[in-house]
Amino acid sequence: MHKVDTESLRETVLRLTFDRYEGTFAGGQPANNKLDLERIAHVPGLRAQIVYGLAELAQPHRPDLIVGVPHGGDWLATDLAWQLGIRALLLDKDEHKAFHYQKGGEQMVARSERVVGVDDLFNRRTSIRKVQALNGLAERMVAAVAVWDRNPAMKPRLPLPHEALIEEAIPDMLPADDPRQKYLS
Repeated sequence: MHKVDTESLRETVLRLTFDRYEGTFAGGQPANNKLDLERIAHVPGLRAQIVYGLAELAQPHRPDLIVGVPHGGDWLATDLAWQLGIRALLLDKDEHKAFHYQKGGEQMVARSERVVGVDDLFNRRTSIRKVQALNGLAERMVAAVAVWDRNPAMKPRLPLPHEALIEEAIPDMLPADDPRQKYLS
């Protein structure tokens, strides 16, 4: 694998995925911007670059299973597991935003020893915590990786190693004079 040029990657990701937004994030906080990272899945070269980068982050943890955070992490989990030559586990999310195993998922976890969670985005880490809380995962999850961490200074951090390809704080409410305004579509 090759090292990912994170500065070039940052520019490309912002240009393709940074949007104006009026809503709330998974943690309940209001926001005027969002990174729509699922768009990366439709850009083959960028998709491959992201997956290679995530593999570089995950591989040192020697995972035997990749679990994706629904639904932004689904395509990442599938591609990352394929890249590493291991299995991927996708989860379901219900109308109350609770996560559940798909059929056979709990057995996959039981047969695994070293699970790495993957998400498209860390912010408050609400979603990855919900994944970790599923039966059997807390004691088997050894790390979590993501494409972007928009809140890298957040305390408390997760109780396991976690890293993103791009670690850059982006406030939920982006000020009008922020230089990243030029990327908003």
